[in-house]
Amino acid sequence: MEKEEIILPDTNKLTRKQRREKGVKVAVGYTRVSTQGQVDDGLSLATQAEKIEEKAASLSLSYHMT
Repeated sequence: MEKEEIILPDTNKLTRKQRREKGVKVAVGYTRVSTQGQVDDGLSLATQAEKIEEKAASLSLSYHMT
């Protein structure tokens, strides 16, 4: 059985109103490290991005880092 390719519109080019009308849901992940202590405690930017990616996958959301 062949997999069907699903092509989604580039939602970054849609206005908020257009996304709402199309039922497109948007989630934003934010990473930030203020101190060396946070890095030492395992809160590096890479660790935070990895956790965001894992959460997105668990919710069946696509994820890309910009």
